[in-house]
Amino acid sequence: MSVFEDFYQIDNKERDRGKGLGLGLAIAKRLTGCLGHELECSSILGKGSRFAVLVEACEGKTSQPEVDVLDLVIKGLTGTRILLIEDDIDVLKATRQILESWGCIVYFGRNVNEVLRVTEENRDTPPDMIVADSWLPGDANGVEVVGQVRDMLGVNVPAVIVTGDMDEEHIREITGIGFPVLPKPVQPAKLRATISHMTTAQPGQE
Repeated sequence: MSVFEDFYQIDNKERDRGKGLGLGLAIAKRLTGCLGHELECSSILGKGSRFAVLVEACEGKTSQPEVDVLDLVIKGLTGTRILLIEDDIDVLKATRQILESWGCIVYFGRNVNEVLRVTEENRDTPPDMIVADSWLPGDANGVEVVGQVRDMLGVNVPAVIVTGDMDEEHIREITGIGFPVLPKPVQPAKLRATISHMTTAQPGQE
């Protein structure tokens, strides 16, 4: 069903980030799948939509330990290799600490040369995901650097662009070539959910 696809949004052709990323239902479906359940949708035009999680009935009265979905997501990120591209040293340090607290392995660079060097140094263990600032020193930008990393590795590594410039035209340019966007300052919950979703997506969905 289309509403569960990545970045799908109704009545948002302009890709206005104020209306969200279009990842909520896709992430919800994956989380319910992690728990062995199903998420279904029924909708009647002009009346509304209903979303329901289908859970198998348990036999007997045996109590089950409570499952912390957030804990499942965090554990799922353990060992995930992230290439963090950020020129602001304070933002880089803070974001790196957050990622490492989730068990991620973080490679990082503040400019094009540093990014390409760390990518080459870790060619045998390439990143599973790239988190890139939209603007970098000089004339470089995050989208271009992500492209260079992908070319170097020969792999279409999933990537998200982080930006403090929420100009609609700027956002449309980024999303128009297939990159999701997170606004600065990035909310850890949104970053975590985006990484979890994009690193578990099937090939061709990034």
